[in-house]
Amino acid sequence: MLCYIPTKVTSTKCQLNVYYLLTFKNNYNIFLYNLIIAEEYSKLEIVQYFELIKDKFYSTNNLKGNLFITSDIHLKKNTDFKCFNVSNLNSNASVFQNSNFYLKYNSHAQTLDLNFANKLNHTDKMIYLKSSGSRINTYVLNILLDNCEYTGNVNQIHLDKNTYSKVYQKNILLNSAKVYFKGLILLDKKSKDSCADQLNTSVCLTQQNVVCSIPTIEILNKNVKCTHGSSTGSFSSDEFFYMLSRGLNIIKIVKLFIFSFIYDIIKQFIIVNTKYIDLLNNSVRII
Repeated sequence: MLCYIPTKVTSTKCQLNVYYLLTFKNNYNIFLYNLIIAEEYSKLEIVQYFELIKDKFYSTNNLKGNLFITSDIHLKKNTDFKCFNVSNLNSNASVFQNSNFYLKYNSHAQTLDLNFANKLNHTDKMIYLKSSGSRINTYVLNILLDNCEYTGNVNQIHLDKNTYSKVYQKNILLNSAKVYFKGLILLDKKSKDSCADQLNTSVCLTQQNVVCSIPTIEILNKNVKCTHGSSTGSFSSDEFFYMLSRGLNIIKIVKLFIFSFIYDIIKQFIIVNTKYIDLLNNSVRII
């Protein structure tokens, strides 16, 4: 997909909804490349939705294949960019995502990735804040079933003064799902008065789940702010039994816990509609 937004085009004129209906046959590989260039003072909102469709000879539950997605996003001076990505594949499909963000003077970006039950989801994300005033907020939500595995590498590179980046990831692990996360925050010598945040939080619903998180920082300027961290846990058994005593069944309790856990991510996006909320509901029903 090639998307070019000329100067001073507003979001009311530029909202893209892209639906990829995919069919894997005999371990086929699918390659997608996105090049997005937003010129000065432009605004853009994009929704990308990846879903498997039923094939005449294959059940979607048994389809196997690999999806490779590479995205280069160039945001020029005073641009405003929002992107919402949904990957709704089965537990036999693998997704490999490589995203590169280049933000110039006073450009703002906000992204949300929702990943549902992929066999393997490998994400490499490079964020370059190249000029003063550039800002990005990145949210990732993974709901992993069966033996699904998520591997994420995120690099936040601050190359100029007064820049801001936030990476906020939440993972819900069921069955024997696994999460491996590695994050780097680099604050360059020129990054005075910049701020960077990075947090990876996981909830494990079984004892077979595995979470490995390695956040790292490299600070070359003393006049900056930086936070990074990781937490892993499970829902409180006391709260669980209290809600059981109040007449709620197990499915409703787990669903309530999950939605309370992810609410602070979902509320960030007005773009979220009932279709994606239904996806969350369906993922919980599988428990």
